[in-house]
Amino acid sequence: MVKRRRADLELTQEQVAEELGCTTSHYQRVEYGQANVSLAFLAHLTVVLDCGLEDMLQPARRRPVRSTKKAAN
Repeated sequence: MVKRRRADLELTQEQVAEELGCTTSHYQRVEYGQANVSLAFLAHLTVVLDCGLEDMLQPARRRPVRSTKKAAN
């Protein structure tokens, strides 16, 4: 959700990181779900990305895995 919202706003990772007061590498880890963040950080992120806290707390939607097996006739 974070990456999609940032892209919708046409912001770079560097711009968001600067607004958040963190390094670009830390923000990248946040965006990829590889970093733990405080509630305060998350709240600030919602301000920067102009979205609700509930949006940030939604689980990521995964695309269905397509089977590579062919159906038997």
